[in-house]
Amino acid sequence: MLRKIIGRLSYANLMATLALFVALGGGAYAVSLEKNSVGSRQIIDGRVKSVDVHNDSLTAADIKDKDGYEPADFQSFDLPNANERGCETPGYANSWISDSSRAPVSYYRDPAGIVSLSGVIYKCGDGESSSPIFTLPRGYRVKQERPFGFVGASPWGYPGLPVLIIPEGDAYIGSLSSPQSPLNQGKSGDWLRLDSIRYRCDPRLKGARENGCPAYPPG
Repeated sequence: MLRKIIGRLSYANLMATLALFVALGGGAYAVSLEKNSVGSRQIIDGRVKSVDVHNDSLTAADIKDKDGYEPADFQSFDLPNANERGCETPGYANSWISDSSRAPVSYYRDPAGIVSLSGVIYKCGDGESSSPIFTLPRGYRVKQERPFGFVGASPWGYPGLPVLIIPEGDAYIGSLSSPQSPLNQGKSGDWLRLDSIRYRCDPRLKGARENGCPAYPPG
């Protein structure tokens, strides 16, 4: 009987049987994985995508890009911290401060002159303030006033507002009510993530080249 079976086996039959065995074995292995047991050794390089990462779990400072910058390269702004009753700091009653529980507010410039902001800012109070949230140093500034989008949330359903950066390096939330009076709008408890803000520093501004902003590439 065994000789008859072996005699009728073809190469195609054998390969199909092996494929079925491997498929069933692979499935059994996947099912046998314990919760939270997948680590770096089980992940194929370059295969993890955005949908595989929990929202708000990473910031720009957590990611090494193709130019090779590291989290240590980011410099923090000197802002009060929401976790340390920062809204009680004199002058910040109606302004935006750093929310280090999510990510501290910081900035970085790569060798090509691209400036990246990182971190989360938190709104203190419901009023408006004409003081800038932070001021970027020379060598990290834009030539013209620019509004940037953001990712944020509001417990009050407050409509979204842009982050506004002006040539003097000052950053505000909202729009200019007049050229001399930017207003930090928002409601108490709002927060905004700054990681989407990227731009090229302008080497033509005063002190920019002396503070590391590279010349524009040829052409």
